[in-house]
Amino acid sequence: MGSCPVNGIFLRFSTLAALGVVVGAAHSWYHPVKLTLEPALATHPTPTTAPSPTPSGAATPTSTSTQTQPPTPAALELHLTIEQTKKLWDQGVPFVDARLAKEWAKGVVSGSRMINPLNFSDPDTLQALQFMDTAKPVVVYCGGGDCHDSENVVILLQQFGFTDLHIFTDGFPAWQAAGFDIETPVLKERP
Repeated sequence: MGSCPVNGIFLRFSTLAALGVVVGAAHSWYHPVKLTLEPALATHPTPTTAPSPTPSGAATPTSTSTQTQPPTPAALELHLTIEQTKKLWDQGVPFVDARLAKEWAKGVVSGSRMINPLNFSDPDTLQALQFMDTAKPVVVYCGGGDCHDSENVVILLQQFGFTDLHIFTDGFPAWQAAGFDIETPVLKERP
């Protein structure tokens, strides 16, 4: 009796797949992907002056025009205090809650959207991204303290082209303790 050709093909495929996994794992180990937080950048119009001659022959600035300069660091740092965060919230800046759904369901900064690094490719996340401008400020927060989900979401948002991102370092517990506006969101049932 001859050998079954299907078993031979399966064995070759399995061996090739296993070899690919080993090579890929070795490559990732030697060359890990390193995502880092970038400082917020924003393009701000900067007034420039054009010199004009004076009777003494010296040039003095008299006319002012506005030119857009290359990106410069935004006025706010990457990590925000509660006071800075509240000012941005009062201005209507979008807020992103990076906590897990079970934490999010207990309460959020009023008007914030949930985007967690674990479900970043979720349709709800992609829908939330449509409502935010990549060039305007966005504040991301999580549970504060040892929680790094806000930093992870900021890194992912930077990959999507967002340039003016800020992290509310103390997170939701500090917001709630300060007595600022919170709400309890309604979670959608998944089919």
